[in-house]
Amino acid sequence: MSVVINKQELDMPKKFQDISWGVKKRLQFIEFQLLFKREINSRSLVTEFSISRQQASGDIKLYKDLYPENLLPYNAVDKSYRPSKAFSPHFISESLTPSFSDSFENFSGSKSIETIPTLKRSQIKGLLPRIMEAIESESDIQVIYKSANSPFGAKRTLKPCGIAYVGNRAHLRAYCYDHCQYRDFVLSRFSTEPELIPSRINKTELPKDTMWHEVLSVVLVANPTLCSEGRQLIIEEFDLENVSPISIRKSLLHYFFAHNNLPVNSDDFILAKSQPWSFPVLVKNWDDCREYLFGSS
Repeated sequence: MSVVINKQELDMPKKFQDISWGVKKRLQFIEFQLLFKREINSRSLVTEFSISRQQASGDIKLYKDLYPENLLPYNAVDKSYRPSKAFSPHFISESLTPSFSDSFENFSGSKSIETIPTLKRSQIKGLLPRIMEAIESESDIQVIYKSANSPFGAKRTLKPCGIAYVGNRAHLRAYCYDHCQYRDFVLSRFSTEPELIPSRINKTELPKDTMWHEVLSVVLVANPTLCSEGRQLIIEEFDLENVSPISIRKSLLHYFFAHNNLPVNSDDFILAKSQPWSFPVLVKNWDDCREYLFGSS
């Protein structure tokens, strides 16, 4: 499990401010499960932390005492708790990206290691919990969304399908009723908390998002224009013999290519031949992938 810890002062009663580091880690896990998996039970805590069922039940009770408004009543059918509509995380961040300072905080005390921080895209509070609720309930959402074409914002009605994250960019994959097609919406460009509304169409009537559901196997190779020693270096450096091929959703191919310094268009591909160290790793099945890259044909 990987979570972004909420660095703000925890909004909790004084009697709980001195809880141990281990318990806080388990409370973070509880919130992570509630936000992203939409449920929590003692079994998942026992499995994750190798603790007793009694201890796990005690951790869930502690969380209930801290934030009772975050949980629906215990569901005896599936033996778990589910997040309420008012759910708001306190131990983890709603943002999927770490803050500018968090990017290198773990090494801040080292005199020998330096890291380059990643810029964080700001995200309004309450956005991610509402989107996850909409996906779970198969609801539509209405929201004000800002973009290059409408920097002041425009009202959109969307059917959320899933969330994708790469680098410092998290986006929502959704069916846009205004454009009658599936599109990607950057989470940091939502300017209002989504309003959940009944779905306009049944799930069976919704067009199939083949770009999201279909995957393509990407075969990575060392740039063949490199000398033999250079190719071997790249194979070892990126462990290409073990990591390739990689299955990627078709709608995410461009992000995968850009994030990993792979050619994203024909100009890049031509440059890779004349300056191979600019793109030391290439995609062997380029022709299979290129139609799914933005602006490429």
